[in-house]
Amino acid sequence: MDIIVFHDEITLRTLFHGLVHATQMAFLGLDRYTDFYVRGFVKSRSWIAIPLEAQAYQLDTRFAMSRSATFSVEDEVKTWAEQGRYEKILLFISLSSCTRTEEGPGCLWGGIRGPGGEEEARRTLWRAWRLLGRLCG
Repeated sequence: MDIIVFHDEITLRTLFHGLVHATQMAFLGLDRYTDFYVRGFVKSRSWIAIPLEAQAYQLDTRFAMSRSATFSVEDEVKTWAEQGRYEKILLFISLSSCTRTEEGPGCLWGGIRGPGGEEEARRTLWRAWRLLGRLCG
């Protein structure tokens, strides 16, 4: 991996997120990674339901919440691959309490920290449920 592209300011958390994807690509290979990413998006019509993204957000949240705790991203990627979790579309909806990280206050929603706080997280959750209803029914 020679280049990681960021659309926003690079923080430690966004860098970590990008490095999770680099680890996924290195472990799975570019062809499998691309296949899982594209199939996940086509099936779910939402980038947040792509298992590769879900894992990257879960791990970057874990990193942001406790930078002193160590864990192996490579082991996490290997476990997901062995369990076939990259091949499944994830229902990634859980609302937890608001928290503060080095990057400021926010709410965790399915592993994603939103700057708008709990109300924005609830609105996002509601939109996700409506989208799910349209896709499934």
